Amino acid sequence: MKRPVTHFALAALAVLFTIQSCAPKNYLAGSELSQYRIDGVDDPAPDRRIDSIIAPYRAKLSAVMDEVLGEVAVSMDKALPAGGLNNWFADALLRSSEAIFGQPADVAVQNYGGLRINSLGAGPLTRGKVYELMPFENMTALLVLDSARVQAVCDDMAKFGGGVVSSSLQFGIDGDVARDIRIRGEALRGDRQYRFMFPDYVVNGGDVGRIVAGAPREDSPLLIREALFMELERLRAAGEKVVGRPDGRIYFIN
Repeated sequence: MKRPVTHFALAALAVLFTIQSCAPKNYLAGSELSQYRIDGVDDPAPDRRIDSIIAPYRAKLSAVMDEVLGEVAVSMDKALPAGGLNNWFADALLRSSEAIFGQPADVAVQNYGGLRINSLGAGPLTRGKVYELMPFENMTALLVLDSARVQAVCDDMAKFGGGVVSSSLQFGIDGDVARDIRIRGEALRGDRQYRFMFPDYVVNGGDVGRIVAGAPREDSPLLIREALFMELERLRAAGEKVVGRPDGRIYFIN
């Protein structure tokens, strides 16, 4: 059973609120920012004990990340409408599609912002550098798109000024519209459906997510980064170097 609130309790509450309302208020008069690096550079006397604990793990990590997986033949740049790095990346995804999904995709597309470094210089390509290029845990997805959706996906890239697409897709940018779309050398056809490989991140949200919503889809737990490792293993086995050059797969009409 609840007790009734007494007049004394109500009076006490009123006094408390009055005191609080009359209490002086504090305001921020200013702020001062200081910065301290935690990588040890600013530490004149690093803790040798802590460093000795970390050292074995650092050595193991370096042994993995410093492993050379391939050789870049010529420097590759990330650029619009379709730079050499863009092209190698997307072609690597496309070549891995059959191993991942049991059937080859017609086109591979990667979001431009997903490439996190601007260039890969000629020379040894390490595992750590691949992690720098693709640090995200994005997985692979295969979607079946009709011609209207293909047009919309290409229009979306045209608005951005280009993208990261495999050589099996070519189109011209005319303002915000993609013109003369060709897949595997054939003009886009209304009676065809096309298998597009994407990172799951791209098709789960944003403009492309809205475009492809409801399209038949197959997801794989394989990371985009692992698809790159597969391609580098293939190249190494074949004694080939990593090559990516601008080739006009996306171009400006005007």
